[in-house]
Amino acid sequence: MYMEKTHIMNIAGLNNLLLMLSQRGIVFYGKSSVIPPEAVSRQPYRQPFYASQQHTHMELISRMEGEPAICINGSWTIYSDDKVKVFAPGAYHTEHFSSSDKPYKLLWCTITTHTILFHITAYAPLRGYSTSTKRLALNPPMARKLWESAVNPELETSATEQAGFHYLLMEALYFCVKNAEIFPSETMEFHQQVIEQLKRHIEDYYWDDITLDSLAGVVHYSPGHLNSLFKKNTGVPLHRYINEVRMKKAGELLAAGSVLVRQAAEAVGIHDPLYFSKKFHKHFGVSPQNFTGFKNN
Repeated sequence: MYMEKTHIMNIAGLNNLLLMLSQRGIVFYGKSSVIPPEAVSRQPYRQPFYASQQHTHMELISRMEGEPAICINGSWTIYSDDKVKVFAPGAYHTEHFSSSDKPYKLLWCTITTHTILFHITAYAPLRGYSTSTKRLALNPPMARKLWESAVNPELETSATEQAGFHYLLMEALYFCVKNAEIFPSETMEFHQQVIEQLKRHIEDYYWDDITLDSLAGVVHYSPGHLNSLFKKNTGVPLHRYINEVRMKKAGELLAAGSVLVRQAAEAVGIHDPLYFSKKFHKHFGVSPQNFTGFKNN
């Protein structure tokens, strides 16, 4: 059941997804969404394929085969229609096969800061649960605008914002259909796209609580595999790269002479001043106090 990259998404697949979006529409699920009582499945799925996930980015699923059971904010429902399901940031979700134990296949679309990322999850009785071993990352020019719409807090309840996101998503996919040359042609090129996506994410969120697990969730890799891939392509492990970005940003703040050391530490997502000073000294070879003349008080 493991799928190669060429089976994850191609022009025909994008056209089909566009057709689903235009003819069948989408359904939004936010962190406070509740499955209607008539749609709740009474089957107790005690062992979902993975613990319910909650992300800071948006994910969409499109049913390719079968009728999987989807858990949304603690309630199970059977995915049997052709509407694209949207999990807004904060919504919990997981999956399982339905009571029939029949195979299924789901196309996942993840919206990140600069990229639309595709992968597939599937189940077959003889093979069990699996995910595609490769992902496809596409970078249409409106990806950033799409992401800004996806993380808008008003999206969960505003029909106007939902319509705007729906339009932007179709515009982005249509651009990809008309510009097939943006599809990665080789696995290494694809891996490089993933690395660049992670670098951009870290540049945008260095001040947040970034962890290896959270970054793995962004691109749907296991933490160990992602760290190995990043180190192989950059020469440094992810945690060191995150620290280098944070120290660079902190140095810029302190060099400007407008913040105290503890303020610089907080600004780059480090809440322990002693730990910050240790990392800063190791990176620059001088303490943050001597770097600027400011005292940590």
